[in-house]
Amino acid sequence: MALAFNPKDLTKFASASMDKTIKLWNLTTDGKANLTLSGHKASVNTVDFYKGDRPHLASGSDDKTIKIWDYQTKQCLATIESHIATVTCVFFHPELPILFSTS
Repeated sequence: MALAFNPKDLTKFASASMDKTIKLWNLTTDGKANLTLSGHKASVNTVDFYKGDRPHLASGSDDKTIKIWDYQTKQCLATIESHIATVTCVFFHPELPILFSTS
């Protein structure tokens, strides 16, 4: 499992979980998640925030999919089903609108 800090606000981070969810946290709260994103059918292994101007987050799962989320609206914007095995890493390029993944 993994976590990623929001590059726009370093007091906020997302965590991947074996309970099939992504949780968004704030360092200034008392240990409770601010919100939960649900939609994967198996454990979530990896998360990464988009570094550009949109409030997007990518997640990769044991269900072999990558999901792109709008974390402000809590909506799944896209599901990518191109891997034939567990998605182990997703990573947005620091400057370009490109998503990398490993499986």
